Amino acid sequence: MDFTFSYYFAYAGFCVLCIVLFLAMLTQVNGNLGGRRTIRVLYGLILSCILEAIAASVSTLGPAHLIPYPAWLSWLMAGLNLAATLFVCYFWFLFIDAQSSRGFFARRKMYLIILLPLLADLTCIVLSAWNGCIFSIDAHTGYHRGRLYFVQVAACYFYYFVSVWICFDGYRHGSVVERDLFRKLFLYSLLPVAGGIMQVYSPILPYTTAAMVVSVFYTFIRLQNQRINTDAMTGLNNKLCAQRYIEQMSASASRVPFYLFMIDINYFKHVNDVFGHLTGDLAILIVADALRRAVEKYGGFVGRFGGDEFTAVVRVDRIHAPEDFEQRLNLDIESLMEKRYVHLPLSVSVGCTIAEHSGEDVDEIFDRADRMLYEKKRAR
Repeated sequence: MDFTFSYYFAYAGFCVLCIVLFLAMLTQVNGNLGGRRTIRVLYGLILSCILEAIAASVSTLGPAHLIPYPAWLSWLMAGLNLAATLFVCYFWFLFIDAQSSRGFFARRKMYLIILLPLLADLTCIVLSAWNGCIFSIDAHTGYHRGRLYFVQVAACYFYYFVSVWICFDGYRHGSVVERDLFRKLFLYSLLPVAGGIMQVYSPILPYTTAAMVVSVFYTFIRLQNQRINTDAMTGLNNKLCAQRYIEQMSASASRVPFYLFMIDINYFKHVNDVFGHLTGDLAILIVADALRRAVEKYGGFVGRFGGDEFTAVVRVDRIHAPEDFEQRLNLDIESLMEKRYVHLPLSVSVGCTIAEHSGEDVDEIFDRADRMLYEKKRAR
């Protein structure tokens, strides 16, 4: 009996400790960690983790007779635990998708499809109050899995496996920086998968809660570190990150040569003077989005160098001719302005250099591309 009491108390105590850690992370979530979508999803993820841990701790303290535990509370906590676990998986998927520049599930049609497992499982959880399809509570407030419990498992793992697929796609098609991000997110995704499997087959410890604490904590730290290398206004990589990326690429340029593009907005001072600085900021954001699209086609790296200057890196074997990049970029700018009903004399000039010798000085590579850019602007 003493052992049983100690077990329940330790189980609940661990859940409470996890709640404290989640609350500490929640207080540090702010706009510096990413865009609005990332922040909203991160809030949802952490709050779902807190609810799951609360339900797990109450469900443990009740059978230990440490708190009053009527049948209705037992049913409520069991349902809350299952629903919160589902939302943890769902928000984890949304978080991974928010990190992808390809945005597979941001589109309305895809988003509606991705909601179906969530809605189906939530419906079954609610119906369990009458038919016990997912779970049931006996006369002694004991919890039992229902005949359709596999729906809960399938819905949760559906979101995790889609998250793993997004990580794999980001690793395969992204730049060096993006590949490093998705490699780590892939590893963080595997831990809750393993914890969920252990929870299903051996529910003697809060494996799911423990796994999510580790995954969310390391993801939180990763976001904080990522902001060091990110331009706050556009969300692109910043100058420091660009220099580090070029240094990595330069080390193997003889084997994998690459183009460095320097991009400058044409007549940007005129845009600021005539239309105002807010419109100038809008112009920068449109060019940044167009750069993401252009680089997505070829695969590579894109960043904001400073002011109205940007930089991009594309491997030589992924582009037919460097002139294609400038043409593609200006077409994407026109397309974005049409979609957003923006009417500006907005275009860019692009300077390019090729790096095909390993160990070249990074400043020299940037200087060559910069000279080509300003020669083109003078010719214009």
